[in-house]
Amino acid sequence: VWYCNLDDQRVWRWSPDGVVEPVTPPPPSERSVRYADLHVAPDGTWLTAVRERHVDGAVLNEIVAFPGDGGADPTVLVSGSDFYAAPRIGPDGTTLAWLSWDHPAMPWDHTVLSTGALDGGRVTGTRVLVDDAGAVFQPAWGPDGILHFVADVDGWWNLYRMTADGAREQLTHEQAELGLPLWFLGEAMYAFLDSERIACLVNRDAALRLHVLDTTSGRLDVTPLTPLLCDPPPVAADGEVAVVAGTETSLPQVRRWRPCEDTGRVVGGGADVGVHPAHLSRPQHVSIADENGRPVYAVLWPPTKPDVVAPADPPPL
Repeated sequence: VWYCNLDDQRVWRWSPDGVVEPVTPPPPSERSVRYADLHVAPDGTWLTAVRERHVDGAVLNEIVAFPGDGGADPTVLVSGSDFYAAPRIGPDGTTLAWLSWDHPAMPWDHTVLSTGALDGGRVTGTRVLVDDAGAVFQPAWGPDGILHFVADVDGWWNLYRMTADGAREQLTHEQAELGLPLWFLGEAMYAFLDSERIACLVNRDAALRLHVLDTTSGRLDVTPLTPLLCDPPPVAADGEVAVVAGTETSLPQVRRWRPCEDTGRVVGGGADVGVHPAHLSRPQHVSIADENGRPVYAVLWPPTKPDVVAPADPPPL
């Protein structure tokens, strides 16, 4: 397990035998070099990351690579933009995809999706794949080596993939969001169950719910785990998906689900709320028109207090 330690901002490695050791060098000054959005190469021997360096009052962001055993210092793969996110290595280990953006754009305004060939610790032949689709989110390589991503070309964050001839193919056509504002690095809204099925979190009417997309037929079906209040990201392995999710009356739990086989299993978390169900407000998903008549989606938690005895003691809204 590799992780960035808050105290020193270095990347550390935890081995199954319990040994914990740093794999990035000490910074020139305290916390002046920081790492995030770690991604392990398919062969498990090296990692990519977004690195932020504080140098003489300036802040420099870049994508770096380094061996997982700490045997060499990080090498800069990509630099030159103000910000980077989601450096993702292809399944064959020869291609890198990443997001970048520059001032004054925020990542929910405009991001650029690029790829390049990995060759001896360098990125060569950089190609800009998407620079006209607004905010691109979560580039990810499918099991078949096809690059997927989320973009809001049509005003909604829908899922796309690149075709063999370099064109964009839109996989979903929802008036809903399959992406998120990139407040944090490492955010994700979908995970691959296999080469033809993708588990997707869909934000519709201000509610995140788990769906499964069949990329062959284009069907996007809600799962038996719904309705849930899901926290991204979902993860998938061996045809099974796991999410951290609660219900309208329960705290978040780790839930696992295998399509077509069960209705979901709780495998961890979920302490008792400690409140009688009658005192729990049940959310209502509402739509309110703005000044231009466009819908604004919201969640209304109506007041509930069964034992209220006087108007002077109203329950909160």
